[in-house]
Amino acid sequence: MKERHAYSGSNEVKPLKVEILEKDKTLSAGKKYEFECRSTGSKPVANLTWWKTSKQLKKMAKNFQDGGTSVSVLQWIPNIDDDGKFLACRAENPKLPEAAIEDRWKLKNKFDYSDKFLEASKDKRGETYQAGLEFHSNASVFYTTIVLKQGSSFSCYS
Repeated sequence: MKERHAYSGSNEVKPLKVEILEKDKTLSAGKKYEFECRSTGSKPVANLTWWKTSKQLKKMAKNFQDGGTSVSVLQWIPNIDDDGKFLACRAENPKLPEAAIEDRWKLKNKFDYSDKFLEASKDKRGETYQAGLEFHSNASVFYTTIVLKQGSSFSCYS
């Protein structure tokens, strides 16, 4: 005689945890980063999506499962305007979309760009001079510096 087991309930379980790893770093605008998100507890495994504020970042992430864990790796290049915005990883069980959870990270972004150009040339009188150009930016402050060297004297323009 076969035993019958009474089972009530669903085989579907909402995600229990979602976490963006290594979210305590300051980012540099214009530099490519790789971010990893993991979710556990969901049955079936959760789908992971990435969001910047309220916009989904599509086609920038690779998703896979590692046992019962969902993993997503986002490759993304932040820009200067992303400072203070939120990057979020959302874990959603496809059978229980209303039970989605997310982990958010307030971005600390800097734009620290210094491009130096220095060139030595001769003027019409045959004197050698050097011209230099530097461009600096940190957050919303931009400035340029031009330095001209002729002989032993310098002229600086900002």
